[in-house]
Amino acid sequence: MSRRAADLDRLAASVTPESLTTVLPEALRALGEPTGDLEALEDLVHAFNRGEREAQAVQSEAANVATKQVSAVWTGRAAESATAGLVSLAKRIDADAGTFTAAEQILSRTADALRDSHRRHLELRQYLIDLENQASTLPEGTSTPAAADLANRAAQALRDGSRLINTTREAEESAAAKFRAFTEGGAFGTMAFLAAASGDTREPIEEISKEYQVSPDPDGMSRSPTDLSGGSLSNSGSSRRR
Repeated sequence: MSRRAADLDRLAASVTPESLTTVLPEALRALGEPTGDLEALEDLVHAFNRGEREAQAVQSEAANVATKQVSAVWTGRAAESATAGLVSLAKRIDADAGTFTAAEQILSRTADALRDSHRRHLELRQYLIDLENQASTLPEGTSTPAAADLANRAAQALRDGSRLINTTREAEESAAAKFRAFTEGGAFGTMAFLAAASGDTREPIEEISKEYQVSPDPDGMSRSPTDLSGGSLSNSGSSRRR
């Protein structure tokens, strides 16, 4: 996509009244067809929405069993242990539902941007075709006020096309980066992913790790630093470094 945008910028800089009939066909080739599979993206939005709703239903049922049904028929330490386990399960499912929600939000915004991009792309393509048709009616090799105006409009349209392609590429790269934060972010991946979905701007994962003196683990956990005596600081007991 960067190459296509660069080609359009190059053509915009080179268009003249005399070169309209050769530049515009080349510009249409450089603009190409809209990129991105909007239908597949919308299917993903619906899939994550369905996953969110189903996870919330399971979480609600687990919480209901833990807080009401177990205590109604079972008492004692074993019952307390079972209740604690169900509460923990409900919390994990709730976190999963939140991740589904975050994914849906990111994909939904990306789909909206892509839908708008497709519309503008097709409108611009038709505009360039109209300009090409107008250029074909001009006398060859002459520079008239009408030809100069047409060349100016063509140059502006090509610059608009370049910006549109770059904007679409940046939106796709932004969505991909947010998903990479979740899949490759180690201990803080989910936190960064949820923050990105909400539009919150947070410190990069590397900065968070440095501040709290922990390092990512390949298994998705975090490694605590060691204190001066050589013991490992527990996550629950460690204090934020000043």
